[in-house]
Amino acid sequence: MRLRNPAPSEPREDLTPSLPTIHSRGFMQEIPVNTAVQKRASNKIKIAEKKLIEFEQIYNLTTDSQLRHDMYEKIIDLQEQIKFNEDKIVKLKKNEKYVQSVKKKNRRCFMKIKYDKPGWPPLLFKHPDLHDHIHDSIEFVSADEK
Repeated sequence: MRLRNPAPSEPREDLTPSLPTIHSRGFMQEIPVNTAVQKRASNKIKIAEKKLIEFEQIYNLTTDSQLRHDMYEKIIDLQEQIKFNEDKIVKLKKNEKYVQSVKKKNRRCFMKIKYDKPGWPPLLFKHPDLHDHIHDSIEFVSADEK
């Protein structure tokens, strides 16, 4: 004799409460490969956001007032930590842009012209009176007085 399970006439209801919907904080910008501090700050933000989601869920589910208070303090602390690291990333990016612009400016200003290479004539061929011009522009006041 075979026993068959009766087919359920109604689907079972899920009795677990629905969790609050969590919205992501936003799109993290692409971080350059060469900036380790920005990566660390970004990783700290991601970890803090994960903890924040967990603590918010615990806060919403618990009924114990002391536990709710502790979770609230941790949530506030994590939000401050996230804000601090986001500000740190912004400052680091500004600093990186400044450093790059200074390097670019220095490359432009300190471009060395090598006159003794092929294609570049010696400096005295270009300015034949350079020695006399330098000599005339220097004041020899102390030598003239003696």
